[in-house]
Parts: sequence; structure tokens; C-alpha cells
Amino acid sequence: MVLINKKNHKVIIKDVWRAGSFSARHLGLIGKRSFSEKALAIPKCSQVHTFFMRFPIDILFMDKQNIVVGKQVGLKPWRLSARVKGAAYVIEAEAGSFGDDIVINGDQVVILIPDDQKQTKEGSA
Repeated sequence: MVLINKKNHKVIIKDVWRAGSFSARHLGLIGKRSFSEKALAIPKCSQVHTFFMRFPIDILFMDKQNIVVGKQVGLKPWRLSARVKGAAYVIEAEAGSFGDDIVINGDQVVILIPDDQKQTKEGSA
């Protein structure tokens, strides 16, 4: 899946994973050595931690309309983010992924499934 800023139509991240299960949500990026050029979308989330993580992360806090309602950059390991009111889900990526030149509060972002992945998913179902 691809993360795109609708304001300027630029691709932010080309490889977005979704943490849909309880265990995937709980583990998040724990244990990963890096997560370069990837992002993790965590539904039903308004606060994250970086306990047991090995690298700092950037976080977008998204509302139900896919509007950025909060952003935290460079959250170091062993920290707790702010709880963001109105956040329906978060998107985590390696630090440096969500600079102000890329995305800001108020921007609308979308996660799209590229056509080649749609065919693969439809074919395997």
C-alpha cells in the first residue's frame, strides 16, 4: 500500500503495512532493526510507545476523515507519545519520514493499494 498526501499529490511512503490483529498492534515495530522507507498503520489508536524499539520514529495521528490531527517527529526509544484527541489511527515510520516539507497538521493523506497489488490480492482470495 502507498501513503499519499492529497494536498500536493506526493507519495510519502511506498510500502505501508497495516497492523490489523491484536498481536500486530501490540508489537508494532518492536524488535525491528530499521523500518526504512516503510510505514505501519495502526487502527483504533491515539497514543503509541517506543518501548523495546531500536530507533526513533515519526508518527502521524489521523482522524476518521484521514486528516492529520497530530504529528510527532523523532520520538526516541523508550518514550511515550502524547495522546491525541480525535485520532482514529496512527501511522508510524522511521524518523525523518514525516518532516514539515512532507506532511503537516491539517493535510489529508490516503493509503492506496496499487493496481498490481490489487490483482495479487484478488487472485489469492
